[in-house]
Amino acid sequence: SGLTVSGGDNRTTTIHDSLFVPNKPIYARGGFRNKQGAVVTIADDATAFVSGKVTPGIIKITPTADRTKATPSAADLITDLSLTEDNDSFDMFFVNDASGSHDLTLSAGTGVTFIGNEVIKHKDNNDNAAQSGSAMYRIRRSGSSTVDWIRLA
Repeated sequence: SGLTVSGGDNRTTTIHDSLFVPNKPIYARGGFRNKQGAVVTIADDATAFVSGKVTPGIIKITPTADRTKATPSAADLITDLSLTEDNDSFDMFFVNDASGSHDLTLSAGTGVTFIGNEVIKHKDNNDNAAQSGSAMYRIRRSGSSTVDWIRLA
């Protein structure tokens, strides 16, 4: 048994809790559309940010100096991102909107392991720019109380 939505009309199907498709591809011939929450801005300081800031998927900071900020703990990320099983993951983006040469460095919260570069360089609007001022990460549950924070781009 399963859920099938077909027909040429514009039907709307609402799934009220969650849809889980184990080990099978999902096809959307018309494309997926994501309801994007508001971009979350984090403080221009050295305080850690909370996992609730991660859930909309885009975090922005405009640092006025180089900043280091700790990620939320793995336990908080697992709970708030509903990473219920190992290998569940969540993709998110950081935007460093600094107009100067101020970088953001992430430090690992408890139970978080970085894979790849944790520095998000400032934006550079020159034609030959070496950095864009943004980074894409995947947060992957690696154990019941641990996550990998993986740099994808």
